[in-house]
Amino acid sequence: MVKAYRDTWNLGVHSYLSYIRDRLRVAKDLLSDTGSIFVQIGEENLNLIRDVLGEVFERENFIAQIQFKKTGGI
Repeated sequence: MVKAYRDTWNLGVHSYLSYIRDRLRVAKDLLSDTGSIFVQIGEENLNLIRDVLGEVFERENFIAQIQFKKTGGI
């Protein structure tokens, strides 16, 4: 049986943050000067991802954090 998903974060959160940082750097290169990026992340890693976003896109470019609450469904 072939697994559709496997954990590839060998070094835990450090592997995850490195993965995200690499992709955000590519996204920055692809965005126009007036472009925007939206990142959806759970509360458990929010501060870590905000730090990486600040590192890649510079902290002064942060505009807002949009919060939402699920009200039902799946």
